[in-house]
Amino acid sequence: MVKAITDKADRLLLQGDEAGIKGLALTPDMIDAGDINAATGLNPLLNAIGKVGDNGGSPTGIIMGYSTWASLLKLTDRNDRPLIATDMANSPTPAIYGILIILNMQTSADTILLNDSSRVLSAASQAAVATSDQAYVANDSMAIRVTMRLGFGVLRPNRLARLTVNKTPAKQ
Repeated sequence: MVKAITDKADRLLLQGDEAGIKGLALTPDMIDAGDINAATGLNPLLNAIGKVGDNGGSPTGIIMGYSTWASLLKLTDRNDRPLIATDMANSPTPAIYGILIILNMQTSADTILLNDSSRVLSAASQAAVATSDQAYVANDSMAIRVTMRLGFGVLRPNRLARLTVNKTPAKQ
């Protein structure tokens, strides 16, 4: 249950929800850095790093889901060489251009978030679990309550960037 509520909190932070909570991926006024594919290579990521830096940010993490990371690792140049070196992909702490890759399954599919963690304010409590058999003693059952508090916001959204990854790039 604690894992389920933590996953939901991650999903709210990264994606938002249908009730109007905008996660990091939907932050208004953040840099939309375009699409990474075989034709563009990693240039959109380099451009995003430059724009974030020009706006006074300092990228601290590249957040993406596992399938998005796999799509990046599959991208090759015109000579069929991987755009991301194999030793980088096999590293226990992968990074691109010295920026840590943060893999989180709650990130939207095909989306990459270039994050400056000093621009994202967040507060979260530990997940608390409480149980009681008092209300259901006649039914041989137990009530379980899991609670967690979460809040977040973005200072200077132009110091964050969003990119997409095209899974079926056409080689030129």
